Amino acid sequence: MGKLKSRRPRHGDSRIEATGREGEAEEFLVVSFKYFDDSHPKFPVAQSADRYLISFLVRLKHLCGRRAIELHLDGSTAVRWHPINWDETSEVNGFTQLPESLRQQRAYQFSVSQTEYGRVHGFLIDRTFFVVWLDRNHSLYP
Repeated sequence: MGKLKSRRPRHGDSRIEATGREGEAEEFLVVSFKYFDDSHPKFPVAQSADRYLISFLVRLKHLCGRRAIELHLDGSTAVRWHPINWDETSEVNGFTQLPESLRQQRAYQFSVSQTEYGRVHGFLIDRTFFVVWLDRNHSLYP
C-alpha cells in the first residue's frame, strides 16, 4: 500500500494563516516591497544601522499579526498609523516615482518604534501595505 500524503500549505496559499485555520488570512495585513524606493536622497536605506532594520522588521511582524481594518480604527500612539497629508510634507507631490494610478491611492505612515527610528511611508490597497519609503530621520515631516 502507498503512503498517504498530507496536504501541506504551499507558499502563497492565502487560505491558511499561521494558526492553520482556513478563511481568516484574508483579513490580516500583508506588507509588500514591490514599490520600495531606496534611491530617493531623503530616504536612504544603505546608511541605516542594523538596529534600525531590526526594529523595522519587528514592527512589520507586529503589524502583520493584526487585521488591516484595526489599523484605521486604532488610536494607539505606539503605531502612529495615519494618512499622509502631502501638503504638509517636504514632498508635496507625493510618490511621484509611482505610476499615475498608484499616486491616486491614499498614502499612510506608521512608526517603526514608539520612541525612535522614524516612519515608514506607503499606501494601502485592500489589505496590502506597499512600503515606498523608510524615513529614519523624519524627513517627510521636517
